[in-house]
Amino acid sequence: MKRATLLLGLVFCLTGLYANNVQISSVNLVEKDTVNKVITIAFDITWENSWRTSSAPYNHDAAWIFMKFKNAAGEWHHATLSTDSLDYSPASGTVISPVSDGKGFFLYRSQEGNGSFVSNGNRIKWYYASDGFGNTDPVEIKLFAIEMVYIPSGAFYVGSSSSSNGDVNFLRKITGTDTSAFLVDTALVDSVTSEGTGISDSQDDDVLKGINGYSGIGVDGDNGLDSDNDGVIDNPDFPTGYRAFYLMKYEISQIQYVEFLNTLTRTQQISRTAIQDSGYYAMTGDSVVVDRNGIRVASAPASGPFVFGCDLNRNGVMNETSDGTAIAANYMSWQDIAAYLDWSALRPYTELEFEKAARGPETPLTGAFVWGDLSAETENYKGLDNAGTESEIVSNPLANVHASPQGVGGPIRVGSFAQSGTSRSQAGAGYYGNLDLGGNLWEIVISIGNSVGRGFTGSHGDGELDANGDANVSGWPPVNTTVKLGKRGAPYVGSTNEAKIANRNYSNRSFYQGQRRYFDGCRGAHSAY
Repeated sequence: MKRATLLLGLVFCLTGLYANNVQISSVNLVEKDTVNKVITIAFDITWENSWRTSSAPYNHDAAWIFMKFKNAAGEWHHATLSTDSLDYSPASGTVISPVSDGKGFFLYRSQEGNGSFVSNGNRIKWYYASDGFGNTDPVEIKLFAIEMVYIPSGAFYVGSSSSSNGDVNFLRKITGTDTSAFLVDTALVDSVTSEGTGISDSQDDDVLKGINGYSGIGVDGDNGLDSDNDGVIDNPDFPTGYRAFYLMKYEISQIQYVEFLNTLTRTQQISRTAIQDSGYYAMTGDSVVVDRNGIRVASAPASGPFVFGCDLNRNGVMNETSDGTAIAANYMSWQDIAAYLDWSALRPYTELEFEKAARGPETPLTGAFVWGDLSAETENYKGLDNAGTESEIVSNPLANVHASPQGVGGPIRVGSFAQSGTSRSQAGAGYYGNLDLGGNLWEIVISIGNSVGRGFTGSHGDGELDANGDANVSGWPPVNTTVKLGKRGAPYVGSTNEAKIANRNYSNRSFYQGQRRYFDGCRGAHSAY
């Protein structure tokens, strides 16, 4: 993620930190209209490994761009941008697509192509009065960008037909004595259950298990969930994966979480970190790097917000090239994840969307990994080349084995298996191009294995947290109590089988309030409808 800053009165620009290859630069105030209370802002953006294709998988990558502003009280808030496409002037070869709530916009290629994407001279408008500013009020702004992948609308298969080859607790459709994967389309599929009948914390409730008088649930691709299997849709807003959506290309990186922390108030920062003592590592509470989490307290003033940075090399200088800025962010609690997604105006994604992103429209292959075949590297330990840098890579990789091998001692740089000339299997990519879906960290998703998950409405964050630094989005699982969520993919420790598309062995786990674990991470989504 890249942030860029300017002061409206001074037209003062800063180049910020970067992660995952996306960079925003040359941010300038082009025009200030004090009559209509609107400013026009110009910026350039570039990122590597971009694409748009007119053949299968018929998709593109994009940058999700949003803006934060600092008010007179010194607090950062989310800017409301124009929802009218006519207020945007994209550069040549570029599409800008604003979203209906004004919380940001998507920017992507207008033509088929691949490789590095450079888009210079884009212009956007901010009607600043809508955010409470007058013509002479001083204000500082930052632009943020997150790489996303567009996943088009369309039918896809969910689940498996056999528990062989590592497909455990998979979703299935039961018709008489026939058990099979099912197609999520525009028709209601009834009696969807989960394989297995044992009930434990790691498995599903009676409803989805289809036991104790229940017969499963119903799934209708474009209409939502029938949570009691009575033939009537009772949650039309549940993201089933059928309708188009954007999903982060990578898991949340450590520099992305740092930039999030550095826009919060002191009280909010305390909620979103384990310790705030200068020199300590903020997410673990340790004085040394643990499990490759290098997020550190750079300074702890007597009052006002703390300052955080990445310091994997432990030399006290933040955000150097070897400080692990692009390593996946672990030690994130559900409360941390929800807060980051609310702050960035994204949303959690569901386990059905996970299967869509991994498998695409392909017919299920029993035991397939998220990269589409049955192959996986079996050697557990490999070293790292260029450790901690933007070019970090596992030494001599053959294929993605649920992301980083166990011997590395923690997560690795997001997307590191995708190199020039690598296949989908070697890159560990889902069907549409999302990376690390099968590893690095567990991906926290909304489960259909409990009533709270089935009640998820797919609402997006509004960019604002409550005073304590918690997400406050209606229709999301609660953040003030123990909650059950799903875990998909596989962490850098654990069984290779966990990287299989249909494997739901950890689909309904208890997340205790504030519990941070070394193998948990996430990525966010945004609906495209």
